[in-house]
Parts: sequence; C-alpha cells; structure tokens
Amino acid sequence: MNSTRHVTFHEIRPFLWSMLTIYVAVVTIEGVWIALEHLRFKSTLLLSVTENSLIFTLITMVCWCIRATRVIAYVLTIFGILFAFLCPLTILSELATRAAMPLTDDYLSAADRALGFDWLAYHDWLTARPGLSRLLWFCYQSMGCQVLLLMILLPLIGERRHTERMALTLICGLLITIACGGLFPAIGSNYYYLQADPAGTASLIEAVRAGQHLSSTLDDFKGTITFPSYHTIAAFAIMLAARPLRFLGWIFIIINGTALLGIPLHGSHYLVDCIAGAAIAWGLNWLLCRLHANRSDQPHPRSGFAFPRDVLQADPCTGESQQGW
Repeated sequence: MNSTRHVTFHEIRPFLWSMLTIYVAVVTIEGVWIALEHLRFKSTLLLSVTENSLIFTLITMVCWCIRATRVIAYVLTIFGILFAFLCPLTILSELATRAAMPLTDDYLSAADRALGFDWLAYHDWLTARPGLSRLLWFCYQSMGCQVLLLMILLPLIGERRHTERMALTLICGLLITIACGGLFPAIGSNYYYLQADPAGTASLIEAVRAGQHLSSTLDDFKGTITFPSYHTIAAFAIMLAARPLRFLGWIFIIINGTALLGIPLHGSHYLVDCIAGAAIAWGLNWLLCRLHANRSDQPHPRSGFAFPRDVLQADPCTGESQQGW
C-alpha cells in the first residue's frame, strides 16, 4: 500500500490570504477610480456575480467540512477565486481603457518590422490556408476550457503548487496586462492594417475610450487590451502548469504551442504583444517558484484529501519532491 499525503484548509491559507490581498487592492483602486470620475453603470454585472459567488461559497464551505469531499472543496476554492476576480478585473480593464492614453499602434508596428516580422504577409499566408487557420482558431479558443480542466486534474494528482501557481499567474498576469494596456493602448493589428473588426473589439475600444461604454454583464465584455497579449500569458501559464501531467502535459503543450501561432491573427495582436506576454508569464512563474522555494510547506497533522505518492513528481522549480507540499 502506497503511503498517502493529506492537505487541509489550514495549508492553503497563505494562498488564500495572497488572493484576498490582491482582491481587496483591486476593488479599492477601482472603487476610488469610479468615485473620482463619477461613473455610473448598471448593477446587473455586480448582482449576478455576487449572487453566484455566495452560492459557490456556501457549497465550498460544506465540502471543506466533510473529510471525504475535501478534494472537491479544493477544486471549488480555485474555481471560486478565479470567478470572484471576473467582475473587478472586467471593470478595471475598461477603466484603464477609458484613460484614453495616446494609441501606440504605430510604435508596435514599427517594432514588429524591426524584428523582421511582416504582419500582413503572415495574415495572407494563413488566410490562404483555411484549414490551418481554423485549427489555430480552435486551439486559441480552447484556452478557457483548458484552464478549467487543469484546475481539476492537477489537484487530483496532488499538484497543489502548480494549481496555485497557474491561478496566480493568470490573475497577476491580467493585472499587469491591464496596467500596460492602460499606459500603452492600441486598437489592434487587424484594424490597423486591414481596417477590419471581425470581433467588434476595435469599435468597443473606441467606444470605451470615448466614455460611451461600461459592461453591464460578463457576456457584454470583450477584451480591450492589445499590448501585451493576455492569451500568450494564459498559453504559457497552461503549458508550465501542465508539465507534471506527463503524457497529458504534452498534449496541453502542443495545443497551446499551436495556439501561439494564431494569436497575431485571431487575437489581433502584434508580434511584440506576444513577446511581452511570454516575458510576463515566464517572469511571474520564476518569481512564484522562488517564493514557493522559500516557503515552508510542512505536513499538517489533520487529514484532508489524500494522494498516492507514486503519482507525485519533483517540483520543476526547486527539484524537491511534491509529496511534501
């Protein structure tokens, strides 16, 4: 019989406190911002998210209280954290765009040319290959489902560090993206080169910059940030988190590596947007690895949910066994 390892609510408290600190900071900043600008928007978004969050929290608390369902409680906790950030980060993204700083498309396009990348030639090459373009589009659109799947698979094999690292990378990466996008806004490569706006993103950006729009529902929201590419951050976060999954990990890596090829076209991004996104993802992963290496993760005597030792691998960041979480 393989020995097992248990995790409890007590052990994830540092992670929860980190998330709570970031959440309070975000809500405080945007609350002050909204008050200073005397903004008004429909309460539908806030009410729907608040109602769903309360139901989610109640179910999660019940699961934590039942020893046999703590693996479910942990997964629900990660789901709940990411869901809780949807509303404030949606609003913060549009607030940053409303700052209406000078557009930087000319500079981003010039940077691409300096790197030897011809966006229009790449667009024409992909457009001439519709099968490949559809494949890239599918991989690009699958990132959200992949994140949800990893948040279930990783805890099931005991990879709590990778789960939390991915969640932190996604949230902190989006915060950095919003800050950079507010300071260096862009309308997007599709509109800049082709005057095309297939997803309606360029018109939304212009409306938000003119002060004519604030999302009233999550379905109403589209990304308003071009630089850096958040999809690139998400793709790297997924690939880094999926490494302990062995064979399945390679599937995630191949899918997201393929998705990266389609981001300039399907995400209306410049190449430098993708390079910046990759740098942010790797930088955040390095920082979180260092923080995890310096944090003591001793076993807690109270039982939670158990994982067989033989499915646990060494932490790629520290080289230490994951069985000691």
